[in-house]
Amino acid sequence: MLPVSDLPNVDFPTIQVSANLPGASPETMASSVATPLENQFSSIAGISSMTSSSSLGSTRITLQFDLSRNIDGAAQDVQSAIAAASRQLPSTLPSPHLTGRLTPPISQFSTLPSVLRFCPSPPWTSMRKTNWRNSFRW
Repeated sequence: MLPVSDLPNVDFPTIQVSANLPGASPETMASSVATPLENQFSSIAGISSMTSSSSLGSTRITLQFDLSRNIDGAAQDVQSAIAAASRQLPSTLPSPHLTGRLTPPISQFSTLPSVLRFCPSPPWTSMRKTNWRNSFRW
């Protein structure tokens, strides 16, 4: 009998976009940077999920595409959306950039430092956060 897998191992086309504005609060990064970019990205065909994380001076947006979507075409569409959003972004913001084409397991854990930084309990020491985060590195 052939084994049956409940969840097949599939790598969805995934792109991550980063933008940095030193000194900007997480709230400013979310409202002034992430929101305009997300609004532009939402018009790109084939996006199955979009997640974002904003922290002090940094925003990271991860776009996961349908399996049928060509990653190179998706990357071009993302670059075009960044260009279209540029007039809505803070003038002092360096141009957002693609930080890589990722597979889902890596993109899911890429926001762990931001998530852990704001975790109120249990009391996480810096060493404990680092050890826990490092246990997910491949």
